[in-house]
Amino acid sequence: MPKLVEVLSSPELDHDCRSDGIAAVVSALDSTADEGATCLQVFSSSIDGAAALLACSVNVTAALVHTLQQSGSHPSCPAAIAAMQCLANLSRTHKGVQAALQAELPLSITETVKQVQVCKGEDLWRQQLCTAAAACLQHMCQHTDARPAVQAAGAIPLLAQLCDLDRWSMEVVRYASAALASIAVGPDVKLQWETFEAAGTALMALLKCSDSAAAGNAKLAIRNTCDHPKARIALQKVMKEDAAEYLQGLPDLPPDFRYHVPKAAVTY
Repeated sequence: MPKLVEVLSSPELDHDCRSDGIAAVVSALDSTADEGATCLQVFSSSIDGAAALLACSVNVTAALVHTLQQSGSHPSCPAAIAAMQCLANLSRTHKGVQAALQAELPLSITETVKQVQVCKGEDLWRQQLCTAAAACLQHMCQHTDARPAVQAAGAIPLLAQLCDLDRWSMEVVRYASAALASIAVGPDVKLQWETFEAAGTALMALLKCSDSAAAGNAKLAIRNTCDHPKARIALQKVMKEDAAEYLQGLPDLPPDFRYHVPKAAVTY
């Protein structure tokens, strides 16, 4: 397989030969999933390699998602880990995100990570797979048209769980908190409230993290969710005066949220 990656990466190889070689590796996923997925993962680590996979005549993303699904109750297998890592590389571009949405990658990620959480065994493979899964979701959450699919797949509560520093590596937490910061951007206030409701507690805990990237992601995520009035009020109740730091620049709350007039006090 290392030799095959070297051949596929050769600048002297023409487009058609490279595409045929990639197609051969993809077809081998059914019989030698570990080796095939690892080959694709290594090849996708470069920008040119990822672009070649996405331009191939066969649907590499769909094949990798199928490999992920085939791992079923055994996500610790090398094929599942390599497939997820390759998908993380492919989803760095808009074309890769579109391919991921067509292959229903967000749903496959949530199902796989849920399975990971109940599996027993050593921790290394668990961290590797969830790092790649969180990276995939973070890449997709940067795209407006992908956020609804991430939400519909139930990934927001999952991302909140991946922000637990007691269980996950700092790399997993960085990607998960960045995904939460990205998904709460935009005019969809329902999505902002859902994000705060599912992940607000985890994000506030991360504010005290010694890692500046994770803490910064948490701060940005909280700030973005607080575009929703209910999220802002909830934050103020918990953080009191400290909440002001995260609310700077936000417009005033609508009157319905700022004032509560008891019905009994209304006279005619």
